[in-house]
Amino acid sequence: MTTDTSPMLARIARLCHDVDTAAGPAVLPVIASILDSLAAPIRVAVVGRVNTGKSTLVNALIERDVAPTRATECTRVVTVYRRGTPHRALMIRRDGSWFSLDFNTLRLPDTLPLPLSDIDHVLVDLPQNALTHLTLVDTPGLAVTAAHEERTRQALLSQSPSADRETRFADALLYLFDLTQHHDDVAFLNDLLDADVGFSSANIIGLLSRADNFGDGPWGYRDPIDRAGERAHTMATDLSALVATVVPISGLLAETASTGKLTNTDTRALADLDRIADTDLRAIALNAPPGTDPDTLARLVRLIGGYGIRHCRTLAHAGTPAVTDWLADRSGIAQLRSIIHSRLTTRTHVLKASRALTQLRLAAPSVPACPVIMNMIDQAKADPVLHPIAELRALEDLKRSHPDNPARAVLEHLLSAADDRQRLDLPPTASAAAIADEALQRASRARADAAFLRNGAVADALHVISRSYSLIHRSWSPRR
Repeated sequence: MTTDTSPMLARIARLCHDVDTAAGPAVLPVIASILDSLAAPIRVAVVGRVNTGKSTLVNALIERDVAPTRATECTRVVTVYRRGTPHRALMIRRDGSWFSLDFNTLRLPDTLPLPLSDIDHVLVDLPQNALTHLTLVDTPGLAVTAAHEERTRQALLSQSPSADRETRFADALLYLFDLTQHHDDVAFLNDLLDADVGFSSANIIGLLSRADNFGDGPWGYRDPIDRAGERAHTMATDLSALVATVVPISGLLAETASTGKLTNTDTRALADLDRIADTDLRAIALNAPPGTDPDTLARLVRLIGGYGIRHCRTLAHAGTPAVTDWLADRSGIAQLRSIIHSRLTTRTHVLKASRALTQLRLAAPSVPACPVIMNMIDQAKADPVLHPIAELRALEDLKRSHPDNPARAVLEHLLSAADDRQRLDLPPTASAAAIADEALQRASRARADAAFLRNGAVADALHVISRSYSLIHRSWSPRR
């Protein structure tokens, strides 16, 4: 196995060509959708119940205050944010036609010029570096109305490619849980996995939203973000069959820190509140203390909430950069970006290739050449270049059936490591002979462990692991 994963996408492209030749025009829309996705950054949908802070989080990840965060018409349609120049916002009708929205302020309008029933989605191009490696899909809130939820489900589950391919077949998901976990959340995620359109616990990251208000809130005895972290850890264990992990997040703090909203004037006003004792702080959320402008206080509450006011007023004496750095750290946005990188962007090719196989498999029954296409897919899956897909699916099976089995950690490491030396826990200076020898030993051990087990997810995972190491051994062994 090599560190360059581009052969994986090349193999998928070749498979698409073969399927196109065998099936003809009937599968052309599916082929076009797959090929478009292979050349694009990973597409990550942001999903959750209403008022969980989806658009606020989108602004934080984009590092620009572009998405409306109040309940407006624009928050009731699917909105796709991608890197592009010049900046523009297009409203895409259901018939595939489009026209430009007013986007001169680089913020989407609260109202839209057409009835929501006529709009499929909004497409936003921004020259943001944060969008270089991922495209974000903001979705309407779940459990509000049937129409809103249907828009989200259609964007994630639709199997019919159309002119709006940007919103179809998202590669991964950020799912925001409210402070109270609802049965609907688990039901929705189960529906996603049961739909068999490419979502799994490997490409869904759970977020415990509004962490700064968790438990007794910002004025309680215990730090709410620390408590949210404990709760997120429990949720990650309980929901391991549905999500890769759960991260506590404060979208409000993250948005303010990431978009540069906090000004020096704000920081001076915050520092002025340092004169107020802790026991009196809670009251300022309702009434401005003597000598404090009510509008200034209201702005601080909008920017950083009670939690930020309580914990940043002393730090504010050090200046705006110090407060912004603290907000970014406590908000969880840095941890989330790290997880997106390690769990999603570094696995982009694996996730895209896996999704492509799913799309082709779903399309095959609609054409007479179905048996031929299914055979092509099976041959592609057996190709060593696509073996990481087998690792990913073995990991998913283990998370559902044996989440505590040591093989899970091995698969996580194989998928996340940057190169074969890292996969084998060898130093960067390890020779080819050392790599080949270590890989052979590990392959033999995994194969021997599998031999003592009955058929099942663990045995299957060990066979996959054995093949992973065997492929590494083969690629580093001297050619004969």
